[in-house]
Amino acid sequence: MQSQQLNNVFLTLQTCMKEIIEVQGGNNYHVLHIGKSRLGRQDNLPLQIGRDQTLIDDVVVVHTNHEEDCSRFMNMGVSVHENEEYVDINNTII
Repeated sequence: MQSQQLNNVFLTLQTCMKEIIEVQGGNNYHVLHIGKSRLGRQDNLPLQIGRDQTLIDDVVVVHTNHEEDCSRFMNMGVSVHENEEYVDINNTII
């Protein structure tokens, strides 16, 4: 694969990742067309897609909330597991 083609692939990947982040995951996003061929002919094709700090901040908040939810869920799972073992032990003894 030529270097220009590879650059185009990575630019597409970056735009897709940015769109996925904007819709908070999943595959319900639209591929942003930036006109890579035209930009390449004009010698204005970027090496990377710029970042949106507000979007990054939003992702950090969502990720932090998700981590807290997962932590709470895992703690509940451990409690249930411990209770199940206790019940199993009681049933064996009785």
